[in-house]
Amino acid sequence: MVGKIAVIIFIVEAIIMVILSQWFTAVPLTVDLFDAALLTITGSPVIYAGVVRPFVEAARDANARLENQLEATRELLEQNEKLGASLQSFSEATAGIHERTLQKIGADLHDGPAQLLTFALLQVDRLTPSIAGAGDPRNMEIFGNLRDVVDKTLLEVRGISTGLSLPELNSATLIEAIQLSVKRHEETTRTSVPVLVSGTVGAVPDSLKTCAYRFVQEALSNAYKHARSATTRVEVALGPNVTISVVDDGHGFDISRSSTAGLGITGMRARVLALRGVLDIVSTPGDGTRLTASFPSSLTQAGAS
Repeated sequence: MVGKIAVIIFIVEAIIMVILSQWFTAVPLTVDLFDAALLTITGSPVIYAGVVRPFVEAARDANARLENQLEATRELLEQNEKLGASLQSFSEATAGIHERTLQKIGADLHDGPAQLLTFALLQVDRLTPSIAGAGDPRNMEIFGNLRDVVDKTLLEVRGISTGLSLPELNSATLIEAIQLSVKRHEETTRTSVPVLVSGTVGAVPDSLKTCAYRFVQEALSNAYKHARSATTRVEVALGPNVTISVVDDGHGFDISRSSTAGLGITGMRARVLALRGVLDIVSTPGDGTRLTASFPSSLTQAGAS
C-alpha cells in the first residue's frame, strides 16, 4: 500500500516540478526529479500513517465483520434446512400414525360394534314370527321400525369401518384409490360423481394414495352435506406434479367472510401439508366451490424410485 502511495506521489510531484521548471528555467530537470523523489520518500509514510492507514484498517475491520456475519448466516441457513427436514419428517410420521390409528378404529368397529349389531339383527329376525303371530298391528309397526333402525345402524357402522380401514390401497394405483373413494361415496349417497383424468403418472408412495383417498372422501362429503350441489366432479391432473380437484355447483360461500377452520377443512389441510402439498379453496356465492390439493413432483419421483 505504501509503495502504491509513493508511486502516485512521485508522479504528481514530478508533474508539478516539470511545470515549475518551465517557469524557472534556471532549475535543471534532474534537480526537479530529485526533489520529487525526496518528497515522495519523506511524505509517503506520513501520508499513509496519518491518512490512508485508518481507512485501510476500518475497511479490514468491516470486511472481517461482514465475513463473520456471512458465516453466521450460512450456519443459520444450514440449521434452518435441518429443522425444515426434521419438521417434514415429523409431519409425515404424524400423518402415518394418524392413518394407522384410523385403520385400527375401523378394524375395531368391524370386529366389535358391527358384529354385535349383526347378532342383534339376527335376534330381532328370530322374534319376527312371534310378534307377527300376536296379531297386534301397533307392536308390528314398532318392531318393524326397530329392525329398520338396527339394520341402518349396522350399514352405517360397516360403511364407517370400511372407510377407515383401507387395505385395498396397498395394491391400488393413485387413480384406483381416487376412484375407490368416489365409488364408496356414490354407493352411500346414491349420486353420480364423474372422475376426469388427464396425464399419466407412475408409482406413487402409499402416503400419497391414502391422502388422495381421504381428500376426495372429505371433499365429496362436504359438497353433498353443505353445498347442496346438483352436480359434483373430480378432476385429476397427473404429471411431475399431482393435482386433485373436487368441484361442485352448489351455493358456494364468501371465503373472506367465512371460517374455513372446520374439522373437515382442517383435517384435509393437515394431510396435504404433511406431504409438502398445498390446499387451495376457491368459492363464490352462488357459483360453487373448488377444492384443490396439489402435490410436488418429489412425491412421484420418490414413488417411482
